Amino acid sequence: MSISSAAAVLLTIAYADQFNFPLTKDEIRQRLIRKTGKNDLNKSLSFLNKINLIKPHGQFWKLNNSGAESKIRLEREKNSQKKWLEINELLRVISWIPWVEGVAVTGSLAVNNATANDDIDLMIVVAPRRLWLSRILVSLSSLWNGKRRTWKGNEENSWCFNLWLDDKHLKLPYKKRNLYSAHEVCQAKWILDKTGVKKKFYQANYWVKKLLPSYFISNYKNTIKHSEVGGDRYQSAPILRFVGRRLLDLLNLLIFIPQYSYIYPHMSREKVSLSSAYFHPRSSRGQVYQGWRRSLSRLSGHKRRLVLVTGVFDLFHQEHQNFLRKAKAEGDVLVVGVETDKRVRKDKGSNRPINDQQKRLQQLQLFPVVDLAFVLPEKFSTTEEHLSLLKLVKPHILAVSSHTPYLEEKRWLMKQVGGEVRVVYQQHADTSTTQILARK
Repeated sequence: MSISSAAAVLLTIAYADQFNFPLTKDEIRQRLIRKTGKNDLNKSLSFLNKINLIKPHGQFWKLNNSGAESKIRLEREKNSQKKWLEINELLRVISWIPWVEGVAVTGSLAVNNATANDDIDLMIVVAPRRLWLSRILVSLSSLWNGKRRTWKGNEENSWCFNLWLDDKHLKLPYKKRNLYSAHEVCQAKWILDKTGVKKKFYQANYWVKKLLPSYFISNYKNTIKHSEVGGDRYQSAPILRFVGRRLLDLLNLLIFIPQYSYIYPHMSREKVSLSSAYFHPRSSRGQVYQGWRRSLSRLSGHKRRLVLVTGVFDLFHQEHQNFLRKAKAEGDVLVVGVETDKRVRKDKGSNRPINDQQKRLQQLQLFPVVDLAFVLPEKFSTTEEHLSLLKLVKPHILAVSSHTPYLEEKRWLMKQVGGEVRVVYQQHADTSTTQILARK
């Protein structure tokens, strides 16, 4: 396990906490902001639980100070199942419209986390230059069925068509490419796909892979390859097709103008054009991010003093063990960085280390007082590289023995991150891996 693996797991659980949505182990792994193996995930969960940042709740994991409960999630799953029963009715109402190419459920229902009165959020993909023609037909159809949401926004159990795209403009704008939107892309549940637009949507938004690699790739690979609609959808003579399309293009524009005039006075954060419409009056992303930061701040408010130790720890003898016990006594969490084989050979000779870095790492992970052990970077010689690690780990204390070299430089480095160096153990000169090997 690495520091970054544990941090990624904590960030993932904290993000889901903003939606009162505790996660299973598989869901955590799927949503991680970096790829992590099952072994690393298990170690990260164990470590974060050990230092009281997260805790298990049945099959779910949540923040230690979270109000999210598994029973709430299970109750919302039941609410969601009732709402999914409306989907066939919804498709019956809008799928007849010839220019509607795809429909996806988004928001809380997409992850089965809807409350009893939540509306159903939807993304509609339409043919090029047919967005506003389609929208007025969808609006009239849903109004006829009593499911139309108005600008007052106080209707319950409505169908909320809050995202419209034509199939030539499926890529989300640069300003919307963030972690919040990446989750929305991955969580969308497609309920209609006439022309293979689902696959085109994932291809257009491949940028999501950088933010949620496992989540995006699993969705992208599972996208069924639909056969595209062959030929031209209009079978009349070419000249009639040309005239008909141009007339519909003009009609789409003429319908857009009064709709935009009606929408404009009500607009706050909405983004509307001929080819796309993002009807999101509130900054959900901003609210989620603020809550995310508050959750993490509350966790950091628990004054856990983190102690960092670095070294080779080759034969892991009694002096190592005594030193680590003394280091742990200085704080609450003991993190140990292990030197790589390459750096050990460079510093101590070609016959060292006796045990490779994986075996040394495993020895430390099994030692009771060590909360987290990781392998240090191979490039770890310069002041800048040392400082970069300290900024990542943010230890309160760097614990060293009496024979540590470069003591003043280490004190200066720790001062840069608001910590301190403490000499916690008087090392016995005749007890070291080098001395033990020399006596053999």
